[in-house]
Amino acid sequence: MLRCLSRESSAVRWSLSKYVNPPLPWLFMGLGNPGDKFKGTRHNVSFEMIDALADSLGISLNNVHCKALFAQGFIGNVPIFLAKPQTYMNLCGTSTGPLAAYYKLPLNRVMVMAFRGRGRGRGFGGSDFKFVKPESFVLFPVSI
Repeated sequence: MLRCLSRESSAVRWSLSKYVNPPLPWLFMGLGNPGDKFKGTRHNVSFEMIDALADSLGISLNNVHCKALFAQGFIGNVPIFLAKPQTYMNLCGTSTGPLAAYYKLPLNRVMVMAFRGRGRGRGFGGSDFKFVKPESFVLFPVSI
């Protein structure tokens, strides 16, 4: 009898764990440059990716939070945050870091999408991430 109760209690504990320990959210940051001058340029392809993701989920980036256009939603049961910093790319860390800190996200739950230039061996780094260390989060390079 005791063994049976033990199994039942562990089954109840297991089924409740999805409510007690909800999945960790993801923060998707699309980097680009704000303003009409840069709209539709290759540097803002990550902004367009965030917009497409938001459209597919039926949410809109109509809030401003930590210097970024911001939205919240779900993919399945996983909470997600979408953000488009409204600083220039070389200052993206002034938005990325504070958003991750505000939601207490480990940096491995932050996906940064950024245009990766071609030619001359250009990659990420230098002034692209002035206030953020690219090795500390998930970097999703976008080439066109």
